Amino acid sequence: MIASAGIAGRADASSRRSANLSVISGDHEKRIETSRRHDVEGTFNFRDLGGVITSSGHALAAGRIFGSASLEGLTDRGLDTLRALGIRTVIDLRSHEELAQHGTFPDDRMPVRWEHLASPVGPPFPTSADNVRQQAVLDHPDPMAVLYIELMRTMADEFARGIRILSNPANLPAVIHCSTGKDRTGLLAAIVHLTAGVPLQTMLAEYEAGTVSRKVTRRGMLERFPVLAAIPPAKLDRMSGTNRSWMLAALAVANESGSLSDWLAEHGCDVHQQIRLRTSLLIPRSYARP
Repeated sequence: MIASAGIAGRADASSRRSANLSVISGDHEKRIETSRRHDVEGTFNFRDLGGVITSSGHALAAGRIFGSASLEGLTDRGLDTLRALGIRTVIDLRSHEELAQHGTFPDDRMPVRWEHLASPVGPPFPTSADNVRQQAVLDHPDPMAVLYIELMRTMADEFARGIRILSNPANLPAVIHCSTGKDRTGLLAAIVHLTAGVPLQTMLAEYEAGTVSRKVTRRGMLERFPVLAAIPPAKLDRMSGTNRSWMLAALAVANESGSLSDWLAEHGCDVHQQIRLRTSLLIPRSYARP
């Protein structure tokens, strides 16, 4: 897959669904009025990670980093939306098994820089060599709590590489995605937000608002991983959502190194690259509104 020389552009307003989001930063509620969620035909949970306010009072520029569910099913119309957004880079966080089973971004129809930050853990496959361990995670009363911690421990180098990629303005706009766009994507999005200076509570609110609905996400999970149908409905419904306790437990792994910044540096993304990310993404708050 090759790097696109595509020029960043704005999507037509008809391809966007406006969402007014309230987020919390310190003791102050800050309402960001901007188009955050996009209707992209062939996927779901596609949203702009920009538009939030940092503790310094700057804003993350809209239109530079997006999160999404998997992109292998994009229709021609869906690809047109990504072209209109000027997407140059696609970061795929799924496992090798998921790629083999479901395919990858259709770069033959839209050239991009495609980066695979492989997850060694992920949704279960009956034929997986690691099926026993995967089943043990599913049998846990709260599987996602276990998975988030395991992802932070096993994907540390890959998450750090993701920040390095996203810190280069030449790679933007970019889309990061996994299977359903809420867990592995949610973790990398959280790392982006916190590294850029977004307050913890604001980041958590963004993470919780990242999914269209549990119903849509649950349907996507079952379509891709039929083995999940054996899970009790109430448990599967919980797995289809987001939960602050999962995210906080994952971030506690990074804090074992002293701080998230120290953790990133230990795994190959030094402080200069972290500063470069902030430089690439932050704009004056007065420019945040479209």
